[in-house]
Amino acid sequence: MSLLNEARTYRERGEYHLALTCAQGAPEPAGRLEQARILIWLGRYEDARRLAQNGLLTLPDHPLALIVNSEAHVACGQPAEAVALARKACDAAQDDPSLGGMAHIGMAHIALASALHSNGQGEDAVATAQQALTSLDSGRPYDRALASQTLAESFHVASNYAEAANAWRRTLDLRREILDHDHPEIAVT
Repeated sequence: MSLLNEARTYRERGEYHLALTCAQGAPEPAGRLEQARILIWLGRYEDARRLAQNGLLTLPDHPLALIVNSEAHVACGQPAEAVALARKACDAAQDDPSLGGMAHIGMAHIALASALHSNGQGEDAVATAQQALTSLDSGRPYDRALASQTLAESFHVASNYAEAANAWRRTLDLRREILDHDHPEIAVT
């Protein structure tokens, strides 16, 4: 298994420091992007944003680079910039589905929904999060749980609290199926 894949696996298991060590050793540009994602979970937002921007210089207009940049801008409290990056990610993923297929399309929609609800655009975020769920319908359970979380957050920003509560319950159920009982994302949910 490559260091990049190990980093991703450790991040998804909630072992962020092990993930960071692997990502730092991954030689490919995607390693910097994975490192940025891990730094977001570790609360090192500015470091994550800098790494994500460097990744975008190496992989310009690649959906993953745009997605991670959008995530980093949300973490840094820059939702308008995040929306613009996520829209570009959606366009790039649609234009060339060979770059990651429905997974990149779904993840781009998650990034856009997250940026939209962070920007206070709840209704638009709900519609976009629903698109993400549709794109990831047969995808990895981890990604579907993330889309469900984004939908819950979007419903909340749209002041639709009953639907938000239902989406949070679905997210928790999904995460309990796939994650260890002490995983940080279960606590967050």
